[in-house]
Amino acid sequence: LYDLLTNTRYGIGNFLDDTEDINVFNLYKIARYCDAVDNNGYFVGIPDGLGGLEPRFSANLLINQSDSAFEIINQISAIFNGNAFWANGVLDFYSDRPVKPAAIFNNSNVFDGYFNYQDVSKASNFNCVSVQFQDKNNNFTIKNEVIEDEDGIRKDGKLIREVNGRGATSRGQARRLAKYVLYSNKLEREIVYFKAGLEALMVNVGDIIE
Repeated sequence: LYDLLTNTRYGIGNFLDDTEDINVFNLYKIARYCDAVDNNGYFVGIPDGLGGLEPRFSANLLINQSDSAFEIINQISAIFNGNAFWANGVLDFYSDRPVKPAAIFNNSNVFDGYFNYQDVSKASNFNCVSVQFQDKNNNFTIKNEVIEDEDGIRKDGKLIREVNGRGATSRGQARRLAKYVLYSNKLEREIVYFKAGLEALMVNVGDIIE
């Protein structure tokens, strides 16, 4: 991703300055999370399901046609469950990973002390996720990794969501993606709206709040 942002031949390096236009520090933190390294940079790894270890996210891609630069950037960012966005004149990134809460909002620092809650549409429910990936251990044959919510299937019947595991060439990564999609849909079922004061300016895209 960083290479595409800075390369002047096949990337967009002619339009960006890597020290001024890209939040390289945040991108570096995300890269360490993707690589599954410890605080000292040594590889720790994630179980690959075959008795070995692998990086948390790998991007094995072939980009063989031109497209919108921002579209390609976000497609790659989606591999680590994140996205790219412009903020304060800088191209920034976030990934959905464990972090400490960035702010606390309650009745005392919210406009009129009012929180508006809304449930996610039930029409978006599913209880089975099938992720398509290219298996590097079997000549990159296209396969599907399926994760099911058995309780949900017993209750509502099988509702399948098919996902393209872009960049995934291991069963372990495809399985983690399937679990992420399934449990995000099952557990993140409520949206809250509220208005806050200047302290809200300290919150960035993807931050965790309480």
